[in-house]
Amino acid sequence: PYHWQARVVDGSALSSAWTAFGGNADSAADFRVAVPATHLAFAVQPRAAPPGATLAAIHVQALEASGLVDTASTASVSIAIAAGTGTSGAVLSGTRQVTVRHGVATFADLSIDAQGSGYRLAATASGLTPATSDTFSIASGPAAALVFAQQPTNAAAGQAIAPAVQVGAHDADGNGVPSFTGTVTVANASGHGTAGAALDGGDHGGGGPGRPTGH
Repeated sequence: PYHWQARVVDGSALSSAWTAFGGNADSAADFRVAVPATHLAFAVQPRAAPPGATLAAIHVQALEASGLVDTASTASVSIAIAAGTGTSGAVLSGTRQVTVRHGVATFADLSIDAQGSGYRLAATASGLTPATSDTFSIASGPAAALVFAQQPTNAAAGQAIAPAVQVGAHDADGNGVPSFTGTVTVANASGHGTAGAALDGGDHGGGGPGRPTGH
């Protein structure tokens, strides 16, 4: 923004004080010179979240070559998972194309369906140099519940149940927790089956991260 000021200088070099054009404040803008945006930049970076959860709002700015925000821009900004980052096959959902308003495109409802680290987002717009975000992760929360991933099936008395029973650890949002390595114990549920029946075999989990196996 520019601000006009004026003063009077006579032939003897005496001058008056500077006076704001139109009598407005010195900080007020009398006119602006429009400089079009040349590139995009992430003003608010993506942050870690669980799979399927809405990411905190991400802001992408349209900037002039000088680094100033182009508040007049109406560019349409598209966003996607940057190629070669995160988990292969992961899907970015939500509103992935947003029009810049007051220099900023705000993506407020994005989510990613697959756990993984090293994700980056890429922002693009026609005629502008694209931008790539910092890295972030999509990861489940702490284990909060156990879920049968493979239910027990009918079997002859004394014979191993097949396929092997599998129990998975899930977080509060229902996401699997691959980092879970705790011990899971299985037993006959009270009041079910034949009274006095014994469950034989390995009854403690050991089937891998997040999915112990009981036999």
